[in-house]
Amino acid sequence: MRMESNFKIILGALKIDQLGFLYNDIKKQAKLIKLKFYLPNFIFTESKSHSFKYRGKESEVILDLGINRIGNT
Repeated sequence: MRMESNFKIILGALKIDQLGFLYNDIKKQAKLIKLKFYLPNFIFTESKSHSFKYRGKESEVILDLGINRIGNT
């Protein structure tokens, strides 16, 4: 059974509130972004390790989150 949808997204009409990026080394990337855009220091959360099953195999990921803002929003 095929389901069709009339749901359409008009990207030009969207207001971007925040963006997220994935990096292998977030602290290194934060330094580069800080220098390029003349930003204040990033704030980092405590690293967290999470175990989960991915494609039937036990896996582990370590999550770090860095926060900063660009612009006056």
